[in-house]
Amino acid sequence: DDDDDDDERRNKMRIVHSSKSQPLKSWIKSKYERFCSVMVNKVERFDEQYGIAPETVPDLHCQYDFRRWTAKSKATFRSSSPIVLLGRFYDHKDHSVSDDSSTSPNTSFRMRPLTGHEVTVGNYEEFKRSFDSFFWFTYRREFTKMEGSSYTSDCGWGCMLRSGQMLLAEGLRKHFLGKDWSYHRRQKSGEELFHRQIITWCSDKLDVHCPFSVHQLVNAGNKVGKKAGDWYGPASVAHILKAAMEEGSKMNPLLAQLKVYVAQDCTIYKGDVKELCKETRRRTSGPKFEESSEHSSVEEPLIWRPVIVLVPVRLGGESLNHIYTSGVQYFLQLNRCIGVIGGRPKHSLYFTGYQDEHLIYLDPHYCQQCVDTDKKDFDLSSFHCRTPQKMNIKNMDPSCTIGFYFRTEAQFDEFCTLFNDEMAPNRNTPIFVIQEGKLEYEGSSDDDRVQVDCVLRIPHYDEDGNVLNHSNDDFVML
Repeated sequence: DDDDDDDERRNKMRIVHSSKSQPLKSWIKSKYERFCSVMVNKVERFDEQYGIAPETVPDLHCQYDFRRWTAKSKATFRSSSPIVLLGRFYDHKDHSVSDDSSTSPNTSFRMRPLTGHEVTVGNYEEFKRSFDSFFWFTYRREFTKMEGSSYTSDCGWGCMLRSGQMLLAEGLRKHFLGKDWSYHRRQKSGEELFHRQIITWCSDKLDVHCPFSVHQLVNAGNKVGKKAGDWYGPASVAHILKAAMEEGSKMNPLLAQLKVYVAQDCTIYKGDVKELCKETRRRTSGPKFEESSEHSSVEEPLIWRPVIVLVPVRLGGESLNHIYTSGVQYFLQLNRCIGVIGGRPKHSLYFTGYQDEHLIYLDPHYCQQCVDTDKKDFDLSSFHCRTPQKMNIKNMDPSCTIGFYFRTEAQFDEFCTLFNDEMAPNRNTPIFVIQEGKLEYEGSSDDDRVQVDCVLRIPHYDEDGNVLNHSNDDFVML
């Protein structure tokens, strides 16, 4: 039934036990693995009876984390509603056949003027291929020990870091492979190289050549008081990703092409973004034949570095305020958006689209074997997911981070202009704002600036759009 909530189906497939007894855990694990082997031999009948996607069944044994096991249920999509996936729109029609009704002014795909002429319309099969092209980073086990700890797996605590990896990887994909790249298309040599390189950058080991590994992200989190085993929030992960990119840029010239900007106080300051992205390239004009033999340095015009903009926000108090639901859907319609990291309370997810009132997401809560990316042709299949999942937007945790990618300054300026025009009707209850100029720090020292960076000031609104004044809740320590 299309109206069934996917969370209810998922709960029916979840087995949870709270015992801390190791013998009991081993016994349950052996019984579970035997159960999985039976399932593998009866995939087709099991799929028909319980609605579990066949391609996920052989991997069920990888999802054991000593606390719960999850069988991925097959999400259903209404044939009467469009599916939105980061600026692309899909339905169940065959678009290879000309259909005059598709250009009708009343078509459901003309949803937001901001997406403009770059809207892509495809059928359901194209949607599945597009979803499978996202990078999927999940819990891994049996990787090298984390520095200063005994952890050889991030299972149970690293889900937000994994969601952050997926968000960043989508920005890297658009930068190095282009927005039209597909995992299912025949790969050119350069595409295959960058495809594997993005995965390698996120490989699970402490290596300077893997700047976005969970090991490196944890090390970056140490600077803000986080350590391995702690739970990370979407706002703190945004700052960790920025720090990881800055470190990675020092070692890799490819990453030096890209910048990461984190918005402060739910505000994107255009002056700060442009100052971060614009650089003056110096070149040597030739030797000086006077008193010195030094070369003269000539400044070339400013060049723009592509940027990933991360905006940490909180969309309510204890639960999501419904006045923000249309805003979340709005951003997922934009081709400049690279997704949203958030999820349910204490359960991180990476949102990539929606259909009607349900968000489409990638779930990092599947524990898989660590992959050795040093091998020449390492297996790529575990880094892509063929099973889209859905969740009712009302169950979304109010704390999240929204990501955008801008290749050129013109794209950024266009986004700022159209964003302010589009959000004008909701100016009293914005998710975030864009302002001219730069952020003015109250303190003059570096320590004062760090303190400002670690505090997110958030206005809360009631259902009528009135500002709620809570002295403590207006500040969230990251």
